[in-house]
Amino acid sequence: MPTQDQSQIQQQRIDPKIIQANTLLQLSSLELQEAIEQEIAENPALEMEDEEPCSTCELSPIMCKDCYYQKQVEAADEPDISIYEVDTAFDFISYDPDDDNDPIGSLQAEVSLHEYLREQLRSVVTGRTLEVADYLVNYVNDRGYFEADFLELTLELDATEEEMAEALAVIQTLEPPGIAARNLRECMLIQLRYLADQGKGHALAERIVRDCWEEMIGHRVTRIARKLRTKPELVREAMAFIQTKLNPHPAGGFVAPHDYKPRDNKVSVRPDVIVRRTQVGYE
Repeated sequence: MPTQDQSQIQQQRIDPKIIQANTLLQLSSLELQEAIEQEIAENPALEMEDEEPCSTCELSPIMCKDCYYQKQVEAADEPDISIYEVDTAFDFISYDPDDDNDPIGSLQAEVSLHEYLREQLRSVVTGRTLEVADYLVNYVNDRGYFEADFLELTLELDATEEEMAEALAVIQTLEPPGIAARNLRECMLIQLRYLADQGKGHALAERIVRDCWEEMIGHRVTRIARKLRTKPELVREAMAFIQTKLNPHPAGGFVAPHDYKPRDNKVSVRPDVIVRRTQVGYE
């Protein structure tokens, strides 16, 4: 006669939610974005919320994480003391200011961004355009953007808007690429055209910046693909190009690794006062 027995058995089972969470954690940023977009495309009840862009570079948080400004802020917290290190000790006792091998006289003064731009201007334009462009350089801020009111400047310079626009266009052709742009969009377009002239451009990336700016900031890949009638994979590739090849802070191109040395040897640093140690004291 059959019998029924009851017994308790402990078994370890993995919660499906944990499996799904681990799967998501293993995805890269790009793969996670693709998974989200695929889920939104399959489920019409879902909608992606607009992300607030970075207050500095105006990019989405995903694209802003590697921008030059963020790296600059992080690096600013750690002072660099390597600039004070020297390979050999300097003998101040035997120092002769008239010596051709004067180590102090051979030092070169630091060149500002405005001075660097002006030196380039003198080699590409002359006359009235150079005069107007030289004045406009004063309004290029530390981030490399042009900040000024054209109407006010026309009164100050007694120049027409055509002369101002021509001079600004010349400045925007100088290095570092993207300099003197009036906004981030114009800055990226200048850099994309510069890369195109170098044979390293990306036509779709330029179209996205020019025609789909709002969608790009919101990282709306599917919407951009529909608007430009292209594949989402190509849009992602173009946006990756924008993120890695363009600099939202063009003045950062003037800092290292941009190695610039003035051609004029007369800008050498000369000390105002030299104190020498002698056998009887200092003089």
